[in-house]
Amino acid sequence: MTVTMKTTKPMRSFIIALERAIPPGFTLIELLVDIAIIGILIALLLPVLSRVKGKAQGIECMSNGQQMIRALHMYAGTVADMVAPAPSGLWVFLDEDEHLINDGAFAVSMKEPTGIIDWPGTHHNFAAGFAFADGHPEIHKWVDARMRIPGNYRTNPADYMRHKFQPGNLDIMWLQQRTSASVLTDPP
Repeated sequence: MTVTMKTTKPMRSFIIALERAIPPGFTLIELLVDIAIIGILIALLLPVLSRVKGKAQGIECMSNGQQMIRALHMYAGTVADMVAPAPSGLWVFLDEDEHLINDGAFAVSMKEPTGIIDWPGTHHNFAAGFAFADGHPEIHKWVDARMRIPGNYRTNPADYMRHKFQPGNLDIMWLQQRTSASVLTDPP
């Protein structure tokens, strides 16, 4: 037994118009393909976004360093001009590795050819921010992987001390060339 429904002509035309007005929906396969494409695009964008975030943090660090140098110059200008014109290659402030901030100072060994006392920061995509005496900031990208602090610096002090002397480390040489103390002998 079939049931048929009588529709009037205006009703039939209304149903036909309604069917034409409603677009066909997504099938399940189309929906899954769209979700997969969106997932692939997100996977491609995430590394780029993390690099952009690191770059933005580096720019913020440079800005902070420049503000600190300007404040130092302003202070020195108000206290009887105690600072002479500064060389452009001499750093005054830098990012120190947050695990080894110990005394509010940063030391670079000038005695050993490539020895390091404190470790600079590496949190700007393996780079550190520097503020130089003439007022310009800079982000320096490290080239030697040994600039990372040894992972066992807390548990194995002897191994940590062994990492302080790094023959041929170009990054330590770069630091030594821009460090203010260039005396290679012990004080009397």
